[in-house]
Amino acid sequence: MDLVLKFIYSQKPFFGLLLIFICFPHFLPAQSIFEQIGRLPVTTYTAEEYDGFPVVLSAIQSDAGLMYFGTRTGLHEYDGVSWRSLFKSNEIMGVSSFIKDTTGTIFYAGYDFGYLETDTKGETKAVSLLHLIPEELRTNFFCL
Repeated sequence: MDLVLKFIYSQKPFFGLLLIFICFPHFLPAQSIFEQIGRLPVTTYTAEEYDGFPVVLSAIQSDAGLMYFGTRTGLHEYDGVSWRSLFKSNEIMGVSSFIKDTTGTIFYAGYDFGYLETDTKGETKAVSLLHLIPEELRTNFFCL
């Protein structure tokens, strides 16, 4: 034991602190916080609640705090209280991925591709960019 203590004292203080944290992990604050929290508050929603496919393929949060979820049957918006589908119910527009640029614009890709835009009423609309690609070059972006 004396040899270990001499080694610790001969090294930089970092090694002494590291040894203390390894031997006595209850000093680490993350563990005590986790023990106090227990379980994290997670809410699970069914496909019927958001009126979509039961498997969510992608998710992203806007700068305004709205959440967007892509499924094989559509694009869904959640504001923390209620759900809204951004495609008409008779359209099948699966969304497999999202990306946000530096200005906060969210782009989506799937069977269609485009971006999300807020209108004058404050509602989000999906704006398709598929019409910009010639018919012979179009593919299923869902597979990309």
